[in-house]
Amino acid sequence: AVPSPAGRAPVVMRGDDLVVAEIPCGSGGHSSVTLIARSESTSAPLAILSPASGVAAAAHDRLLKELWASVPDSSVSGGRGARFRLHADPGGDATCDGDFFSPAQHERLLSFVRERVFDAWRSVTPELRSLAGSFELFNPALGANMGWHQDGHAAGELVAHYYLAADDEDMAWAEVALPPAPPSEGEAEAPGFDFSCAVDFGSSDELSRGVAASNFVAVGCGADTAAQPICVFEDSAVLHRTPLTAAGKPQLQSRRSRPMARLVFYGTDADGATLRFPPPHSAPQALRAAAPRLPEGLVRVLCEFGMKKRGWTGKSRGPAAETRLRYEALMEPYAGRYFSEALDSYVAGGQEAVAFVGARAAALAAELEAEAEAEAEKLKAARVAA
Repeated sequence: AVPSPAGRAPVVMRGDDLVVAEIPCGSGGHSSVTLIARSESTSAPLAILSPASGVAAAAHDRLLKELWASVPDSSVSGGRGARFRLHADPGGDATCDGDFFSPAQHERLLSFVRERVFDAWRSVTPELRSLAGSFELFNPALGANMGWHQDGHAAGELVAHYYLAADDEDMAWAEVALPPAPPSEGEAEAPGFDFSCAVDFGSSDELSRGVAASNFVAVGCGADTAAQPICVFEDSAVLHRTPLTAAGKPQLQSRRSRPMARLVFYGTDADGATLRFPPPHSAPQALRAAAPRLPEGLVRVLCEFGMKKRGWTGKSRGPAAETRLRYEALMEPYAGRYFSEALDSYVAGGQEAVAFVGARAAALAAELEAEAEAEAEKLKAARVAA
């Protein structure tokens, strides 16, 4: 997403097709709400909420992992959840339909939703009075979720993702696209995404229609899940997918290796009208030319993909000095031709990109297996010598 500024004043940045504003909030201005939208938007369909308190964030993280650990291993997709309703006056907060959780866990869950979502949203939308929705723990499946898609929620309904495992640096981010809206009646047809239909992962034409690097956003989770920003998006206004790197992980769901918490909710004002996040260009500061950053893990994959396009055939891990120089040379011109081509193919879900991440994952697995076997042989030899 967007790096925090040195100061804490509102900062607004513009990408190729997107306007991005980071607005400090919370006690002492240590957290922020990052709003992302197309320049013509009247609201922000994508928001990134950073945690306000390290202590509270760690407690929330422990709760979510505790809840996930209670899901039986036989339930690979999870599915345990609860419904909640929060108000400006916390005395009216409540959860229901959550028989899986204890009363204490319900209270902690309400605290998580209030501190990480309600308070952050209200800091940029003061008229927010109530927030209602559902909470679910699950593990995404492999396959269709790697295609750009929507979940079918109504306009105004927001979805928030919180990832419970960030040890896989090749998937430690969320992917969202904000393609142009389809033309209104009477307007000429323009390139863009048809929001009325789902995208078939196997259809490369539909997959790439309207989605481009210029409207692609990858929200990094970071190594510490408690410190991760929460990615919130309006499902009916954007597209999202499981990172394409999942193509190299055929047992993603059966091994429960990408557990996450998902909130689906809507907010209302005192009159019951549905609210959205404000547009980023409403932030009180002049626009600045800058592009959102990509997570380091994704940059690494794209650099290796770009090097493959150059004809690089070295190993994916432990590069020699010459290979390291070539790797750094490719990273230096961040928007260089090979990197840009790799990013374009990755975002579009091109067959070349899918084949690359699959082959890359297989090569990494083979290298790890060889290293494990070599280590086992060393231990065996040491025991014999002893």
